[in-house]
Amino acid sequence: MSSSFNSSSSVGAVFDNLSPYSRLCNCKSKMIIQISKQPKSYARRFFSCPNGREGVGGCGFFLWFDPPEDNNVRNEIDSSVILKCELVELKKAMEKAMENVSSQIMKLNVSVEVYQKAIAPELKLLKYVVFLMFFVAVMFVSKAM
Repeated sequence: MSSSFNSSSSVGAVFDNLSPYSRLCNCKSKMIIQISKQPKSYARRFFSCPNGREGVGGCGFFLWFDPPEDNNVRNEIDSSVILKCELVELKKAMEKAMENVSSQIMKLNVSVEVYQKAIAPELKLLKYVVFLMFFVAVMFVSKAM
């Protein structure tokens, strides 16, 4: 059941002014007031069954409660919701970028290891060649003296 209830008084006063019968949900339990955390209806208040949804112990009663709008408050809520949604999207994008960077780093580390193993024999040979060239140079210098 989905509808709106508009009033010029506070949530508590509206709830207290309801007749005892209308304070009860379909399973005859006293309704509770909750605040939506869903992005499309963030911070919107509603009456609901205290026992939960239908099929999990409750009757699933649901009724939006929309007090009179204060444009400044509504604008603040809208701005906050938009910022929160943008932050959530930025967080997801950053997490994905970090996963990509981590993946690339792992690939580079593997590549470096592969190249190091591939050139290790050549490096060893190069060290011997440099040593021999130095030795030969020293021999020539010592003969020339």
